[in-house]
Amino acid sequence: MGRFVLLRPVVAAAAAVALLLGPVGSASAHDALVGSTPPADGTVDTAPASVSLEFSDAPQSLGTEVVVTGPDGTAATDGAPEIAGSTVTRHSTV
Repeated sequence: MGRFVLLRPVVAAAAAVALLLGPVGSASAHDALVGSTPPADGTVDTAPASVSLEFSDAPQSLGTEVVVTGPDGTAATDGAPEIAGSTVTRHSTV
């Protein structure tokens, strides 16, 4: 009976550590934007034919959406975004 009494605190401590450390790995689950064409926060004289976004890893095609708007705020895109490796490209209609 003495063995079971000693194991309870050890099992409880191990479970507590597992609960505390378990979620640590999920913090970096999303890809990061590493570049874009045209560059982020830049301005262009004429509307680009497309906008490309470069990510740290290949994004999933399911749910990928890129919205390009014109100067008046209306959508200015044509077709669905194209994914090639870690780059997502959206063609514009402006």
